[in-house]
Amino acid sequence: MIEAWACEFGWIYGVDLPKVETKSYAHASIFDFESFGDNKQQKEVTPMLTIENVLEPISVSFGDTLKREPTHI
Repeated sequence: MIEAWACEFGWIYGVDLPKVETKSYAHASIFDFESFGDNKQQKEVTPMLTIENVLEPISVSFGDTLKREPTHI
């Protein structure tokens, strides 16, 4: 397998790259998820695959530019 990044090599496979543009948006949203690794959930799914731990979600916070106070769950 050969990888080539279009930004480094330019024209690839006859496809023109899109023109670089900068856009501004009036509003933005931000999310933050927190979790912890629970290593007591170990299980052997197949002889070749063993799950060592599970990421347990514990909280999420989100905010936006419309409502200034963030929400925490």
